[in-house]
Amino acid sequence: MRGWFWADGRWGTLEEEVLRPGDPGALQGKGVFETFRWTAEGVPCLEQHLARLGWGALRQGCAPLPPLPYGELLGELLKRSGLPQGRARLTLRPPGVRPRLLIQLCPLGPDFERKRREGVCLSLSPFRRSAQDPTVAIKLVSRGFLDRALALAQAEGADDALLLSEEGVVLETCTANLFLIDAKGRLATTTICDAFLPGITRARVLRAARSLGWEMGNNWLKKEDLGSAREAFVTNAVLGLAPVRRLGPWHFGPGPKSLELQRILDDGPKES
Repeated sequence: MRGWFWADGRWGTLEEEVLRPGDPGALQGKGVFETFRWTAEGVPCLEQHLARLGWGALRQGCAPLPPLPYGELLGELLKRSGLPQGRARLTLRPPGVRPRLLIQLCPLGPDFERKRREGVCLSLSPFRRSAQDPTVAIKLVSRGFLDRALALAQAEGADDALLLSEEGVVLETCTANLFLIDAKGRLATTTICDAFLPGITRARVLRAARSLGWEMGNNWLKKEDLGSAREAFVTNAVLGLAPVRRLGPWHFGPGPKSLELQRILDDGPKES
């Protein structure tokens, strides 16, 4: 089983060359992307992912996202790969470069199930994210700040890095949003602000928690809130929900509320 791509109408395996040497989009890191886990049933909120991709493209001066049967294309990639599920990535590049639209589907990482079952380890990044950074809310191909923070975390043995603002507010990790179950059993996460990307799976968690009648806790988390939490978990469209087993010096485990939300997300409706 191997990954496949679709690039402006061309099909191929990920072992094949997709971009030309000297490609200006690749050399300059131009473009926007979306990534999520794709299964035979589809993915939750596919239309929202496509809408965010199109919005990011317009913010970056790219042409609009072309109207295509994206569910069918992703389904065909899954079929050709022979995978039961995979990591899908849609990359939209500036006008004048080819391919302009690249859709890839590759195997999930070897530690995918381990992260969802046992939890992830997060380090506290020494880097601070500025609210004045104009790239924060856009999923750019060029991810220099995030890639540097992630590489440092992984060199220290962590899976990901937790980013704080210049004021010490808890924002997000390099690849996911963070939630806590605080000392009173309430769900807590930083509210929407200018310094992080509020994920689509994050919004699904908030809707599920409200439907369960859960009480919401502090929505402006600081570093000192981390140590008093009962549980912690991260969310993104690939993992869904993964518990946090270690966050800096603090240790947690897959707690009951994290696992309940994980089941709800896994059982939710899909779009294809």
